[in-house]
Amino acid sequence: MNIEFHNPLYHKTVLPREVAQNIITKPGGVYVDATFGGGGHTKEILKADPTARVIAVDWDKNALEKNKELLGADQERVTFLWINFIALEKTLREKKLGLVDGIIADFGTSQEQLMRGEGFSFSTDTPLDMRMSKEHQKITAAGIVNRASEKELEHIFFTYGEERHARIIAKTIVEQRAKKYIQTTGDLVSVITSVIWVKRGQIHPATRVFQALRIVVNHELEHIEQLLESAARIVKPGGRLLCISFHSLEDRIVKQFARSHKELWNMHRDLVVPTEEEVHQNASSRSARMRVLERKS
Repeated sequence: MNIEFHNPLYHKTVLPREVAQNIITKPGGVYVDATFGGGGHTKEILKADPTARVIAVDWDKNALEKNKELLGADQERVTFLWINFIALEKTLREKKLGLVDGIIADFGTSQEQLMRGEGFSFSTDTPLDMRMSKEHQKITAAGIVNRASEKELEHIFFTYGEERHARIIAKTIVEQRAKKYIQTTGDLVSVITSVIWVKRGQIHPATRVFQALRIVVNHELEHIEQLLESAARIVKPGGRLLCISFHSLEDRIVKQFARSHKELWNMHRDLVVPTEEEVHQNASSRSARMRVLERKS
């Protein structure tokens, strides 16, 4: 049994067949799964082409060690790299792995990390950490919440969370942290809900603030930009770069990059979205959007 598809703690891979269909351009290709996670995209590529090889990348060491076992005998066709994908170009060069025929990058957050990691979920009271990889990141969400200025907090919540109540939330955080250090997710949720009420049928008022902090702590948008910039030096002419986004901030970066690098990439006109069947089986796939960029010769 593939745990990834049956254990609710694991991120369910979105658009698995669509990824394999779009990334494979020839038999025996070498592809990078830049966000290995639960291993679903890697597994689908190896299944679709028995001669393909995959370079599986993740900065969550736990994900690599646990989920590579799900590939069974196909592990022999996979090279595992415990790095952030911003180090991909450098690592491929150092290990003499050469250019590749395609890259898949799924910018979604692993459900396993959200549930088990510290600070990601506002449903459980844990230390306000939010680092995807404690070995690679130093600044925590608590550090930002307790030290950033009111203006900086407002900017973070509005820019990265698209939170329309950013100003009052930032003001209240600064007032409350003067009385008590905001140490846990429960502390932060209490501050937010003291000024923005929880309403039935609407998203929790802490949702966008937590998203914004997670993005800033892990430099998510900057890392996407760095991956895109390096991709042309990694992917062979005719190869493809597949980017799966879950919110407008990520997708906007990919669109703007493709439009400003037309000399290097052709962006396929049509967005790839989940089928009704996939959305029915995996509700979290509903907001997934995949853009396909093809490297020009």
